[in-house]
Amino acid sequence: MIKHGWHYGRVALGLLWALLCAPLWASELHIEHLSDGRTTLALSGNGRWAETVHIEVTPAWAVQASTQSWPMQVEIRPEEVRRVIAEIRLAPGAQVSFNRRSRPGLVSAQHQDSYAYLRPIPSMGPLAGGEAQGRAVLGEAVRVARDGIVVQAEARDDAGYVLVAHADGTLGSYSGFRPGADLPPGRYVSRGGVLGQGVGTYTLVFRVERPAAGLDAAQALQPVASAVWDAAERDERTVTRLPGLVSETPPMPDTPPVAPPDPLPGDAAVWRDDVKFVAQVLAVTAVLLFAFPLRRRTVAAKRTARAPAGGAAQVNPDAYAQLLRAVGGDAAMVERLLAYEIKRGASPSDAAQAALERLQRDRARSV
Repeated sequence: MIKHGWHYGRVALGLLWALLCAPLWASELHIEHLSDGRTTLALSGNGRWAETVHIEVTPAWAVQASTQSWPMQVEIRPEEVRRVIAEIRLAPGAQVSFNRRSRPGLVSAQHQDSYAYLRPIPSMGPLAGGEAQGRAVLGEAVRVARDGIVVQAEARDDAGYVLVAHADGTLGSYSGFRPGADLPPGRYVSRGGVLGQGVGTYTLVFRVERPAAGLDAAQALQPVASAVWDAAERDERTVTRLPGLVSETPPMPDTPPVAPPDPLPGDAAVWRDDVKFVAQVLAVTAVLLFAFPLRRRTVAAKRTARAPAGGAAQVNPDAYAQLLRAVGGDAAMVERLLAYEIKRGASPSDAAQAALERLQRDRARSV
């Protein structure tokens, strides 16, 4: 009876773990049914990286009129807030559902050809057709080739994979190495920072890519052929080894063998495993209870925290007033737009003008 009880308890804790580990960064689809029979669809960016979103309506016959063709593919940038993407009219009494699938990056991304990528390892080969390969020695530091936001990080026992979103809508993928432990989705990584370390038995592959055209969200990414290495970087850069991976097994001391302990009876062994499992779950749950509220802070709060003190007083007052009028007097949105531009490298005095120009371009694109 106790054995079955622990089994169901493990299932429940597993479901709780899955809920707590759900993706924190994703664009949001807004659906509004108007009194005149129209239905508007709007998208909001995830605040971190650009996305290409594929939307389907089921059943398709329920859509009598629409400003867009279905299924539809929409590109959304991280700073966009509730951009209307379509207006439809549904059949009277029809019950429909909207299925949304998103993938990072922009299909129409225009690669920033002037950017010089840093070699993740000194022995990395030529960057031909947006792809380069090299063998990283055991424990060698693998560095970030270009600034960006971590979209996905998969760590395995042998080797892993990291996907980084760039500011121009392209993606940088790193595979064949061991990623660092602290690479959650949404973390900013800077050029030259340590992304992980080599394992010695796999080829490190770096690619600069963007989503392939088409509505199928499962399609592979296509390489960007115009990416180049930094010409000023020296290929004979010193190899940096990181602690954590041992190149060889240390010799065993000459000590007499120790007899293994007597095995426990069957029931005692099961009880010992259950006690160890419960202790591990309680420890993880305690960490999540303290850490999870901090990770669930809103994007606006994070951007406000990063903005310099007195930022509103340093901006161009004329551009600030125009930006405030452009968003309908929403001061909170203005602060988010200013914080985003400052994060991208604009000075506080130019942030308002840059945010106004970006907002005008996004609105012109959505018309």
